[in-house]
Amino acid sequence: MGFPVSVKYQIYQTFPEDYIDTGVFVNHKFVPEGKSQKERAKWWAGQSDAFLMFALEPEIATFDLNTIRKLAKIMKVTLDPEDDEFPEDQQLVLLDEVMRDLNKSEYDEIANVLYGTPAAAPPATLDEPTNRDELWNEAERIARPILLLVARKSKSTTQEPVAVWNSRLSQKGAAGEWIRIDLRHHPNPKLRRDGVLAIHVDHRADNSTTTFQADQQLKPEKGEKALYGKEEVEFPNPEILEIKASSKIQSAIASSPAAVDGYETDYWEECYPRDLYSHTEVYAQVGGWPLTWPEQSAEEMLDSHLVLRTYADSEPWVEIFRTGRKYEAFTRIT
Repeated sequence: MGFPVSVKYQIYQTFPEDYIDTGVFVNHKFVPEGKSQKERAKWWAGQSDAFLMFALEPEIATFDLNTIRKLAKIMKVTLDPEDDEFPEDQQLVLLDEVMRDLNKSEYDEIANVLYGTPAAAPPATLDEPTNRDELWNEAERIARPILLLVARKSKSTTQEPVAVWNSRLSQKGAAGEWIRIDLRHHPNPKLRRDGVLAIHVDHRADNSTTTFQADQQLKPEKGEKALYGKEEVEFPNPEILEIKASSKIQSAIASSPAAVDGYETDYWEECYPRDLYSHTEVYAQVGGWPLTWPEQSAEEMLDSHLVLRTYADSEPWVEIFRTGRKYEAFTRIT
C-alpha cells in the first residue's frame, strides 16, 4: 500500500530542517527542490517510500523521543511505552512500518542508484594508495564521542566531576565500590540517565557488579578521587569497522581483504589505544566502541552499548555494558 503523499509530506516536515535540506540520508546525492522547508518536504513527499526508509534509519540519524512520537502519531504507529529511554529502538518501530509495505523492486532500484551493486558494476576494490583514505573516511563517519576520565581538571575537561574513583581500594586490589559515574554526562544520549551508576569490583573473585541509584548526586567522599571528562572521539578497531561499514565499503573489503591491514597499522599508530592502555593518566573511558575479546565475538558485543571501561589502577579492566534496561559487568585481562 505505502504511505499517501499527504502523510509523507507531514513526516518530512517533522524531520529537522537541515536533515531534509541536503539529503543527508541518501549520502547527499539527492538535492530537493524548493527554498523553504515546506517546499523541500513537498518535494521529498513525491519521492518513493524507499527514501523514507533511508531517512528513518537510526544509523544515519537518531531522532529525539519527542520527534519520534510526532512521527508515530502521523504514521498511526503505536510505540512501546517501555522503550522511552532508547529512542533508537522506537525509531526502528517506525522503520519497520515503512519496510512492511515497501515494494522490494522499488527499494532495490534506489539502493542501486545510491550504493551500486555487483550486478550493476564490477565489485568495488580498495587498492593502494586510496584504500587507507577510504577506510579512514568511513571510520571517521562512524566514530563515537567519548569522555576520557582524568583526575586533573583543566579548561579542556568538564568543570564538574563525571565520576569518582576509589583509589584506596584500587591500589590494594581490594573488593568494593571502585568507581561511581554520573550518567547525566554520558556522551551517548541513549545511555544518559538521571542518577549515578556504582561499579563494585572484586578481582579476587573475578567478579564485578553494578547498582544504579536514580536521582542521586555525585559526591566524592574520603579516599575517593574526582574524575573529570575530556571530550574525544573513538574510531572503531578493524574488526568493528568491517561490521559497521557501509555496504559499499564492506563489498570493497571483501574484494580486497588486505586493505584492512593498512587501516589496522594506522589505527594503532595514529589513534590513542596503545598509549591509553599503557599509561595511568586516564582512569576510565565513558562511551565509545567495544574492544574485541576472545570470549566474545564483535557481533555479540555490538548488541549492547558500552557504558564504561576502566584503565588506570585496574588490571584486569572492567567493562560495563547496557543491554535493554540491564547493566552487565565484564572483567577483562589485557
